[in-house]
Amino acid sequence: TAVAEPGTTVVFFGAEAHLPLALTDIHQRGSTFTGLVLTAAAMAWSSAAFLQARLLPRLGASRIALMGVLGTALAVSGLLLLVDPSVTPYVALPVWALGAAGMGLVYNTTSDSALAATGEGDSGSTGTALGISDSVGAAFGTGVASGLLNAAPSLGVGLTWGWMALLVLAV
Repeated sequence: TAVAEPGTTVVFFGAEAHLPLALTDIHQRGSTFTGLVLTAAAMAWSSAAFLQARLLPRLGASRIALMGVLGTALAVSGLLLLVDPSVTPYVALPVWALGAAGMGLVYNTTSDSALAATGEGDSGSTGTALGISDSVGAAFGTGVASGLLNAAPSLGVGLTWGWMALLVLAV
């Protein structure tokens, strides 16, 4: 369970960093639409975190973390649809909300599990390690996807390479 959060952080934030680029440059949508997609995702993350607290006693941490990882990976796969300009950009709303909901499930589950396994007096070290893991994961995922985007012959190819690489890292 503890391994799920860093990997999912790499994938989610690496993909989210380039989602606005796909919406604005491939689909010619403005900042209002892009903001709507990201806001819907934030609401899905919060809702899933709330749901996670209710489901944890019944399903257990491993099942919830797996559901979150699968949701996030499925969402990043769904982002590949946005590379095609003929696909409606509205697909980004449910797809990225699913990814954020997956993060809402994974993030709290793994943090709770790590803190529960921490010895008395060590919760500060565990919390710090989780924070560093999140920061490094987000930077690494964004860096990998950005490097591939910059090396690509076109925007669509670069987004595809970047999002595919993140999915490979998730495995």
